[in-house]
Amino acid sequence: MQRIRDLTINYRAVISAENMEEVTENIETAIAISEQGGKWHEVSIRPPRRSNPQNDYFHSLLRDIASSTGHTVEEVKHFCKAEFLGYDTIVLKGIPIARPRESSGLTEAEMTELITRTEALHAELV
Repeated sequence: MQRIRDLTINYRAVISAENMEEVTENIETAIAISEQGGKWHEVSIRPPRRSNPQNDYFHSLLRDIASSTGHTVEEVKHFCKAEFLGYDTIVLKGIPIARPRESSGLTEAEMTELITRTEALHAELV
């Protein structure tokens, strides 16, 4: 018989009324494992990230724009992220460096906004 502290949980779900019992059970199991001296677990509750279809559509817009303008897809993506998402600043060896925000961590709503603005650029350039 496997001891509870030796268990590892790998669980990812969108929380809904239908699966609340299962989500709660997984959280309680993680706490029980920790209390018995087992591995710590990290529980994150956040809005869903962008969807794969959103990501695919965004990249199809980027490819169209790149094809029409002679730029690379990466150049167009860099422009769209900088123009529509703004910049993050990192400091390395005391030197601040600006870079466009990453799109990989956007929520579905944020990705929808990025797509809408990219569609407007697409309509203008293609």
